[in-house]
Amino acid sequence: MSYQKMGLVQPYSNQVDLGRFAVTQDEDDKFKFKVPALRNIAATHPDFHDGKVGTLHEAVRTMALLQLGTELTRKQEDGLVAFLRTLTGKGIAVPDAARAALP
Repeated sequence: MSYQKMGLVQPYSNQVDLGRFAVTQDEDDKFKFKVPALRNIAATHPDFHDGKVGTLHEAVRTMALLQLGTELTRKQEDGLVAFLRTLTGKGIAVPDAARAALP
């Protein structure tokens, strides 16, 4: 299990949830959250730890900005989303709500 800081370059909008710090009380753990596996990410909502993100496109765009300080072109964003979709296993049931969010 891995924990990483949310907002390496730019702070995440939710500054109330201090992440792992709430458990460890270690200053280095502020804004660190569990990193989920990417397998089947297109079949589940990529809504982060606080539910603020509802689409894979928005998650990719947000992470590029927060973690890299980069605004992606639409082509770059589409390419990353296409790659993430290849990580979906066969036979996975995609809930209707998640399917509706897919472009």
